[in-house]
Amino acid sequence: MNTDSIRTLYDYHFTLNRRIWDECITQLSDEQFVEEIPYSLGSIRNQVVHMMSVDAIWFARLEEVNVPPALDPAHFNDRATTRRVWDAIEERMRLYLEHLRDSRLDYAVTYTTRRFGECQSPSWQILTHVITHGVDHRAQVLAGLHALGAPTLEQDLMIHLWARQGLGD
Repeated sequence: MNTDSIRTLYDYHFTLNRRIWDECITQLSDEQFVEEIPYSLGSIRNQVVHMMSVDAIWFARLEEVNVPPALDPAHFNDRATTRRVWDAIEERMRLYLEHLRDSRLDYAVTYTTRRFGECQSPSWQILTHVITHGVDHRAQVLAGLHALGAPTLEQDLMIHLWARQGLGD
């Protein structure tokens, strides 16, 4: 694992997140965005806010700064407000990744969780966790979008990589 590999995975993460926003979530009304879906965290809004919150918390841990409180979906009743915060969190993540060096990947980050108390993980594990967490919740968002009649898309890593290489499906 090296920083180039991590940056490739984050290119995938950011690209798919933006595609889901731009191609799918924008097709929803604000009412559909907050409409309750009887699975997982509920609405598309709740899923998206959870994803933003987790990304912000884990990157604060990586930066060893004060961890922000979890975001409350009730404060995000429209897509425009949610997207502004989403973009700001992504920008902060991009800045961290821009300055990331291979030597930092094995650095042990100490943090506290409600469930497990004090923990320690190498940076590469945290960075990988954020990616896999995003894949899981994007799949839930895509299922919710489908249930609401909105367009969806594939989120396979290999399809993303092939597209970056100029190859077809």
